[in-house]
Order: sequence, then C-alpha cells, then structure tokens
Amino acid sequence: MLSAHAQGLGTCAQGALAVWAGPVRALFEVPADYRLLVGVSVGFASDHPVNAYNPGRAASDELLLRAHRQPQGRMS
Repeated sequence: MLSAHAQGLGTCAQGALAVWAGPVRALFEVPADYRLLVGVSVGFASDHPVNAYNPGRAASDELLLRAHRQPQGRMS
C-alpha cells in the first residue's frame, strides 16, 4: 500500500474479501488450497467528499481489557 501511494495511487484494504471468497475465486480462478484473507483495491484517489469521512478512533483505554487482580494475601 505504501509503494502504491509512492507511485501516486490510492489503496483501500478490503477485509470483507473472506466473506465473498466464492465469487472472487471463480472470477480470478484462485486455487482451492489458497486462503483469501484480505484484498486491496488500487486506483487513482478521488477528491469526492465521501472520501473525507473520518469516523475517528477510540482511545486505547477503551479498547484494552485489563485483568482484575486481587490484592495479595486475599483469596476469593
């Protein structure tokens, strides 16, 4: 993706490829022993307003699960 960007191309990771593996396998004749995990769309970037959408990011403390620890010497 970085190399494509360096060449003036835009990219978009397509994580839903695994869900649509059947049609992709048929169209591109992908052997059955290959696992499709992710695809990458490559093309010229557009300045269309939809491409400016930014959903934001959750703070890391919202994403991390912390183990609950009992104080030493106490059993539960």
